[in-house]
Amino acid sequence: PPEACLQYRQHPHTPNHDGQPPLHEDRPKDGVFPPIATESSATYWVEAGANGNGTFETPAGNITYILTNNASANVIINVQPGTYSTAIGETFPLNVTHYSNITLTSTGGPSLTTIRGKPNKHGLYVTANSTTIQGFTIAKCTWGIVLRRSYNTTIMGNSITNNTWGGIDLGVSNDSMIANNTIIHSTYGITVDDSPESTIGGNIITSTGEGIDLWNSPESTIHGNVMVHCGIVLWGRRTTFTTQRIAENNTVNGRSVYYYANQDMQGAAVPSDAGQVILGNVTGLTIEDVNVSGGSVGILLGYSSHITITNTVIANNTLFGVFLLHSTNTTITNSIIANNRWKGIWLLFTTNTTITNSMITNNQYGIELGFEPVHFAIATNPITSFGDSITVQAASTSNLVYRNNVFGNGVNAKDSGRRNAFNTSTVGNYWGDYNGTDANGDGIGDTPYVIPGLAGSKDYHPAMTPFALPPSPAPRWQSLLRFIFPIVILVVGIVLEVLLLRYGGGLTRLSAFIHHTQLKDIITTVTASLQRLWTDRDRQTLSVQYVLEATVDKLGTRLKGPLREEDKPDLLNLVRDAFYLLGKRFNVTWKDTWTLREYMSALIERAGSSYASLLREGYRHFEGVLYAERAEWRECLQAIHHVLVTITEKLNENPSSPTER
Repeated sequence: PPEACLQYRQHPHTPNHDGQPPLHEDRPKDGVFPPIATESSATYWVEAGANGNGTFETPAGNITYILTNNASANVIINVQPGTYSTAIGETFPLNVTHYSNITLTSTGGPSLTTIRGKPNKHGLYVTANSTTIQGFTIAKCTWGIVLRRSYNTTIMGNSITNNTWGGIDLGVSNDSMIANNTIIHSTYGITVDDSPESTIGGNIITSTGEGIDLWNSPESTIHGNVMVHCGIVLWGRRTTFTTQRIAENNTVNGRSVYYYANQDMQGAAVPSDAGQVILGNVTGLTIEDVNVSGGSVGILLGYSSHITITNTVIANNTLFGVFLLHSTNTTITNSIIANNRWKGIWLLFTTNTTITNSMITNNQYGIELGFEPVHFAIATNPITSFGDSITVQAASTSNLVYRNNVFGNGVNAKDSGRRNAFNTSTVGNYWGDYNGTDANGDGIGDTPYVIPGLAGSKDYHPAMTPFALPPSPAPRWQSLLRFIFPIVILVVGIVLEVLLLRYGGGLTRLSAFIHHTQLKDIITTVTASLQRLWTDRDRQTLSVQYVLEATVDKLGTRLKGPLREEDKPDLLNLVRDAFYLLGKRFNVTWKDTWTLREYMSALIERAGSSYASLLREGYRHFEGVLYAERAEWRECLQAIHHVLVTITEKLNENPSSPTER
């Protein structure tokens, strides 16, 4: 983070030249660590399957033997290459207890030295202080390494893979160093619970649901970690969000982690290369035009206020798209929040939050208002999910939900809070499973839509047809001015140049004119403006394409399984959603007066000849579904899915055609 937000207590380790506490010198050369210098009372040796007493000449046959019979303070245990499992007498977990300053190290490195545990047991369980564990592959355990009340422990240079729960778990273990480990294929990477002043650096964490979790663990240093398909998660008290040292050289899928704390950032913006954004006690920041996808949590706000999230893609995160905790006056608008494995947006103890004009789709749960969200507004969003779309928990009060398209969900909404409203005085939401009628044709259902849950809420003005989708995020008017103004100046300058050459009497004046008007700078500005405008448009096109493909994939997945008659409305809504997304790709805006047939006619005309026949075929099958028996409508839906797959493939092959722009 910037120097301005590093006002934390000095870490006890001596900082190196870049201000970070030093790790042990890099990774081991060829997987082998250099000898450890220590005031040791004894050094023991282990060789898999041997039958000795632990000397160099007669090594012990397993690690358990030394830990049980020879453990004492200031001991080094050198483990030679091999596999250490129950087959050679290991007992799991390997307990490092009672005695401080025990070093357990491999002589051949993790590629040659494996601790293979049991799925229902931890690999190593450490309660002793000043323990060092380095140079092993640790696999097939519940957790690879667990620390409990173990202080000043070092875990370094290990490969911790394919464990049931996770890699490394710290509980009440202050001032620990976790460095240069590789952790892959587990639910958790590194969890730190009530363990302040930890240093986590240089680790590679891949394909874990949560990369680095800090629970009520302030004043930790996190730097130089490479996280793939996971990220950093903070939980708990204010100090957990406001006293960390999280450097920008942490990456999520190759993009920087940006952490800001204890700052008024009015007028500031997050850099566009963000892979994850974490805020603690920040005011006034804008998060705009970023793609925070494929981590654990895309955007994490704690104890912050007046934050704006706009024109942002937040997708494919393993936990949440956006997590707000103890935050106020947050705005989420014109964004895509899609395919997050658990919750699209989760709010706890928040007030005055507004979510508008955003596409919230294909999350397990769309939006959840947890404990005590107050004065919350959800408006003009299409919301679909696998589970519940909008969930209002107990103690959530005075929230307003209206003008949303809510369909294709397990449960469209639940309300167990108090004084929450699902309509204004004139309009509510469009619910995909609403079965009411509209006798007077005003577009509002004649009977309320009942919201499940303890609150007994109702939408008293349910819409009969979907609302128009929010427009694609467009370049700001300032961007257009930055683009147009330099062109005008350039054209005027060229005209003046011609006049000077023809009537001004020579190159001297021309040279002076060029210098005076700085035409080179103007040309550079024009080029940059064009590039920005084009890049913005590319990002919008790719964002819509991404959600379109996810919607088509979801339709295909649903069609592979058994279908009931009651599945028909949800499947039709998925098809409609895909048609609307195609409209966004081809710049067709839904009009309130249109029928779906009129909308499709406009879409076919706009898409051009290369897509027209496919779109006509898709809509023909769609009309067939409306009146067909189950066996036939399944066949029609499969034909529609084939059409949509073909269209998305064509769009991918030619994403920059003038028609699509």
